[in-house]
Amino acid sequence: MKDLIKWFDNLPKLVKAIFALPGIAILWAIYRLVKAIDSGDILQILVAVVLLIAGPTFVWVIDLITILLYDKVIWFK
Repeated sequence: MKDLIKWFDNLPKLVKAIFALPGIAILWAIYRLVKAIDSGDILQILVAVVLLIAGPTFVWVIDLITILLYDKVIWFK
């Protein structure tokens, strides 16, 4: 799992932005779920599952903005 997280974190900004577009944004929801499972925090896992189900319809805009400004998606530290 750590390899997948590291791979997503090290992607170029352009690829991250493309992954944040509607329809493909599910990749960032999966990233959040994997990162939450890796951390072992139950609250993060629950939020990641909710965002996996309902999030791609609206979170992609927030992801795109945070990627363009901060080069990462919004998530717990």
